Amino acid sequence: MISGGFYITRAISRPSGLGDALLPERLLTLSACLTDLIPDWWALEWASCSGEERLVAMARIGLPAEALPAVVRLATNAFNRGELGWPCVWQSSSAARTALAALNLPSDFIIVELGVPANEATALIAKLEPPAGVGECGFLTRLKAGSALEHSAGAIGWEVLGVEDGGSFHSWLCNSIHDEAHNKRNIRPGQLGLLSTEEDARSVEALIDGGLGAEPVPWFRGVLSRLEVATATSRELRAPGQGAH
Repeated sequence: MISGGFYITRAISRPSGLGDALLPERLLTLSACLTDLIPDWWALEWASCSGEERLVAMARIGLPAEALPAVVRLATNAFNRGELGWPCVWQSSSAARTALAALNLPSDFIIVELGVPANEATALIAKLEPPAGVGECGFLTRLKAGSALEHSAGAIGWEVLGVEDGGSFHSWLCNSIHDEAHNKRNIRPGQLGLLSTEEDARSVEALIDGGLGAEPVPWFRGVLSRLEVATATSRELRAPGQGAH
């Protein structure tokens, strides 16, 4: 199993109308359509994003407006050092842990490592290679490193994901494929809306590859593992000029 990077995110409440009969009340997903990932592209200093858009994103994840300069500084410096890949994938567990401790996020934020089967990783590397002169996304950079999944012991479940050229993810949940998977394959999502086995994930992937309606991007199965984090060492992220409270 190849590591597809580390993501700071949290479980969300199931959106109204999404799989009411099949999905649990809380969902864990890496889909940019559904969840919050931090820091996302808006936190990079040079991103085409207004100050107002950044503040809306800060409020959504529960951070105060006065912390914005420090969040932007943290994300931009990490990106420049190669620790953070576009748009929101940490390249090592240590970098993700350091960021989580520094950001002082609400306590429900966690670090998730994405594991990708080796054959899937090889295919994705070929499909996601950008044209000359275009930077590669952080997910591709991590796959190319060929690092083994670090935290398989913390596996929560499988998610079937589609990846854009820019590295952001869609989920089978975004397209309500869970309904079709249940009707045609008797597959039912487990805890947090994830699939319990790789076999089920492979079956859902086959449905998509067979023409079931989904975004026209490469789809793959991945396992989500939670990293244990010692929150007692977290420090507060302060805006420039602020002292300790």
